[in-house]
Amino acid sequence: MYEARHIGEKGSPGAGVTGVATIISFVVGLASIAWLMRYVQRHSLMVFVVYRIAMGILLIVLLSAGVIAAT
Repeated sequence: MYEARHIGEKGSPGAGVTGVATIISFVVGLASIAWLMRYVQRHSLMVFVVYRIAMGILLIVLLSAGVIAAT
């Protein structure tokens, strides 16, 4: 498992790679939040309601059928 305290050790990515990955993830996260906020201002939240209900039903079915475990 990767941990920040192991950056630079043999077999782990260096600080430069980790820094670039952190900056990229920050920019992508910020862009995603900005897009979502604009979407919510202009559209209904119904698509998210339907999505959550569908995923909840799917989860219940998969748990009941024993396809996935709740542990």
